[in-house]
Amino acid sequence: MIAKQKPKGSVNKLPEYLEPSQVQTLIEFAADDSRIAANFILTMWRAGLRVSEAVALNAEDLKFSSDRPQIHVRHGKGNKERFIPAHPELLRTLKEHLQYTHIRGKQPVFMVERTGQRASRITGWNWTQRAYAKALRARAIAPGVVVHPHIFRHSAARHWLDQGVPINVVQLWLGHENLSTTLIYLALVPDQGGVMLNVA
Repeated sequence: MIAKQKPKGSVNKLPEYLEPSQVQTLIEFAADDSRIAANFILTMWRAGLRVSEAVALNAEDLKFSSDRPQIHVRHGKGNKERFIPAHPELLRTLKEHLQYTHIRGKQPVFMVERTGQRASRITGWNWTQRAYAKALRARAIAPGVVVHPHIFRHSAARHWLDQGVPINVVQLWLGHENLSTTLIYLALVPDQGGVMLNVA
């Protein structure tokens, strides 16, 4: 089988990402409309989820009772399961989320408040774009910044690596089958730990 060659002049683009401060800005503006929307964005970022994984979460998937709180992703890509440790901010927020939404068992974590139905990928897109539009109007985020639900997953990977999480751990948290898929994110943190400063 002959491998397909890429057209001449084609470029492998690096993933777009947001800085943590930009994500926090979007969360704040999303909260103006809906706490559920804000919590959705926080979950996408802090857990590095795909949109389909986030909207598929049920209350029972939030394993918060042990000393190692985790999120159970049951419907990852290829229908593969994985566990992701819950970041302290996410743990605190989702515990509050469970309290004020009164969800339990197989009820969805993220619902459309108006209808009470499970949020969809389109819902996630709308929540994100409304927050982005508000942030733009308030000049809290620069025009031209790329914002869509999947960018929070890219941002999570970059943030974890920047904070020193090993690449193989990032691979597990993201649910990548092959390490080569995760390695692209190393290009977003070219001098992890400031190594170049120590080069003679």
